[in-house]
Amino acid sequence: MARAKGVWVEDSGLNLKGVEAKKDWKQEKLRLRTERAERRERPVPNRICYVEEFANWRPGLPLPRCNRCDSTLFPEANHKCEGFVKKYVDHDDEWRERAEARRAEKREAIHEHYAEMREERIRDRWEEEQEEMPSSEELEAMEEERLNEIQGEYPDAG
Repeated sequence: MARAKGVWVEDSGLNLKGVEAKKDWKQEKLRLRTERAERRERPVPNRICYVEEFANWRPGLPLPRCNRCDSTLFPEANHKCEGFVKKYVDHDDEWRERAEARRAEKREAIHEHYAEMREERIRDRWEEEQEEMPSSEELEAMEEERLNEIQGEYPDAG
C-alpha cells in the first residue's frame, strides 16, 4: 500500500507477518546458539587431534599410542592425557634395605648349601677309603696343614 508523502496513516492492526518473522528469527538464533554450544562441548576425535599419529594409520594396523602417557589412541574417542606416567617405580631407602636383606639371605642360603655339599663330598671320600670320619676340629687342623703346605710352596700367596 503506497501512501502519499507527508501523510500520516494510522494503522490499528499489528503486522502479524513481522511479529511471526521476529519470533522465528529468535527461535533460529536460539537453536544456532545451542548447536554451537553443543559442538563446543563435544570432544574432538583423536584422528583429528593427533594428526601426526594417525597420518599413516589404516584400519587393521596397530593403533597409535600417546607419546606422554603411553595409552592407546582410539580414532573416534577423545584422549584426555593425564600427563607423564612413570613406567618404573622409584624405590625408597626402606625398599632398598629390604632388597639388600633378601639378597643377603639368598647369599647365606647358597653359602650354607655349598658348605653342606663340601662336607658331603668329604664324607663320601672318607667312606670310600674305609676310614673313620674325622671330627670338625680334625678337619680344621687338616685344612690348616694344607694351607701351610701351600704357603710353603708359594711364599707370596699368604
